[in-house]
Amino acid sequence: MGHPPHRALASCPALAVLFAPLLGCPPVTPETETGYVPPAFQCTAVNVARWRGAAPLPPAEAPGQLRPAAGQMSEGAAKAKRLFDGERWPEAGAALEAVARGDHGDDAGNRQLAEYHLAVALYRQNRVRESAERFGAIASRPSHLKHPETLLWLGKLASKPDSAAFLAPRDFTTYTAPDVERFRNPHQMTFWYQLSYLVAIGGLSEGGRDDVAELLRGSARGGPFADAARSCLAAYGVR
Repeated sequence: MGHPPHRALASCPALAVLFAPLLGCPPVTPETETGYVPPAFQCTAVNVARWRGAAPLPPAEAPGQLRPAAGQMSEGAAKAKRLFDGERWPEAGAALEAVARGDHGDDAGNRQLAEYHLAVALYRQNRVRESAERFGAIASRPSHLKHPETLLWLGKLASKPDSAAFLAPRDFTTYTAPDVERFRNPHQMTFWYQLSYLVAIGGLSEGGRDDVAELLRGSARGGPFADAARSCLAAYGVR
């Protein structure tokens, strides 16, 4: 009798990356197999003491700002998107940066799409620090066209062993439980568990939020961050 996906991930060894079909384990990717929790996201005594009573960060944009519409692309933007779709990452990156700067006169919506695709192109080239900087800028602006999708990429970045150098709880403060809920499906449960935890820590780093306990309880139910979530719940005396 098979295990639910999260239980299987917890019980399968690291070699499941190579031998998943033989072991009866689900496919595992390097980005989701370890459950690595960056130090800044752990509920240590030092972190908890710093988070208690912390004030929310000032918003990067005015509250209630609307997301722009993306109209007709310029010829330069269309070329950049073709390079991106063709996975020609270095060429796409240079072309997308020009679009994002406004070199071709594109509207705000198309410039924001270029910002997002540029961050993805940098990630695909393993330029993770530059990618994290771009994704972090998008994450700070809830009105950005690709703000919802950026959460998934922040989760991927958080799984990198050196993520402490370029990612912090503040990168998750603009996300809440409904943003995480988008990933609660059979194909993305590992990310749902992980993102529930990371967004909860983002909330704790601002002194706490109403949805933090809900998010931690969700992460504690399974997946690679379950132990870390349970430690946080215990540290805050939440059941």
